[in-house]
Amino acid sequence: MDMTKNKINFLWILNALFLAVVSYALKSPGPEYFGGIYYILYNFGFLALCLVLLKKHSTNFELSPVAFFIGVVMVMCSHSPIFENDHYRYIWEGKVMASGLSPYLLSPDHAALSHIEYAAKNRIGFSNLTTIYPPLGILWFSLVAKLPFEFAFRGLMLLNALLIALVFRFFTKRNTPALYLCVFFPLLQKEYIQAVHIDLFAAVFLLPLFALKEKDGKRTLLTYGLYFMSFWSKLIGVVTLPIFFITNKTTPINKVRSILASAFIPLSLGLFFWFHITDLNLLSGVLSFSKDWVWIPGFYSLLVNLLELEIPLARQITFAAFLMVVTLVHLKVMTRPLQKGAFFEAGVILHSSMIFFSPVFNPWYTIWFLLFSLYTKNKWAMAYAFFSCLSYTPYGYYQYNRLAEVLVHMWYFPILFNYFEVYFKKFYALLLPKRFFPAR
Repeated sequence: MDMTKNKINFLWILNALFLAVVSYALKSPGPEYFGGIYYILYNFGFLALCLVLLKKHSTNFELSPVAFFIGVVMVMCSHSPIFENDHYRYIWEGKVMASGLSPYLLSPDHAALSHIEYAAKNRIGFSNLTTIYPPLGILWFSLVAKLPFEFAFRGLMLLNALLIALVFRFFTKRNTPALYLCVFFPLLQKEYIQAVHIDLFAAVFLLPLFALKEKDGKRTLLTYGLYFMSFWSKLIGVVTLPIFFITNKTTPINKVRSILASAFIPLSLGLFFWFHITDLNLLSGVLSFSKDWVWIPGFYSLLVNLLELEIPLARQITFAAFLMVVTLVHLKVMTRPLQKGAFFEAGVILHSSMIFFSPVFNPWYTIWFLLFSLYTKNKWAMAYAFFSCLSYTPYGYYQYNRLAEVLVHMWYFPILFNYFEVYFKKFYALLLPKRFFPAR
């Protein structure tokens, strides 16, 4: 056990050292970056190393607090996050909120914000656009708003490192194999400690929900509170809410009441914008993100690049396809709502579907289905999360962008098939001769 623990400690520190050194070699103010292929090759090399060191060991994950601290300090010594400039906006919007002004109404280049001192203001990407983050996410950024940029940035790094420690503690208690967590050291350190992305903060609220579901999930108010916090930090957080109540051991009428009451959570954010922003056209960041942004898409790329559909139509079809999968998942769960693990399996397919059908796929989005896949030990979903590193292909090798899209999103199909396997077989049985499906 001690030898395996030393290997885990070594892998954590090794990856931290790599990120710190490479941050100086690939430093760039953005938005033009290079060297994506080197980071991708490193990820696969790190995977091979993990397999060599840990493949023969079924030992549960255990990382030394000292090694964890050393690794975090190393990452905090980075020059800047590789391939990222979002952190400049994170801290800026926290400063705007802390000053009593609204980042929903005022973009970084607005004259009304010229009095706010910020050393990295000229590095904010799309400075003509307002924020796209929910209020609680910006409140999280504002925790370091009074500090100078470098200290604020390291402060967010430290806060996210504490969240990573909570994730490790959660899965250590549930006897998660060491290999499953170690292969994601590059993702966890780069995207959430070094680049301080908000998705980790929003997704961590799911872990207490996991614990509640283990105990039949009957604490309704606490469930609402956790989903509320997650949704108000990042909109993705609410996608499994109806499933949570459908899979509870309670009367059907109580399930219906809980699901109807849960509509208040997304409605609450709508009401916030309704009263806070009189003209929704002022949300230039949200409008631009929903209409124009595209990055390593899955289903959307098939429609636009293969079928050559118009962009507005492709987005509508993509959204409709996602809703169809969501509907099918809910129908499947309702047939056996008390089946063991139904909530967690639904979480994998719902969150991975959101990634597959989104026109924008950034690697830090994977935390949403990664938590569910680690809990269920779904190796297809873990592969989907791991291959997200290929989304950095355009940084220096844009000509291989389409290949990267295929290699990233191909892992969604076995996830989909495994979840709906029974229904796929029934469908095939209608089309193929019975000899393909011999009676048992």
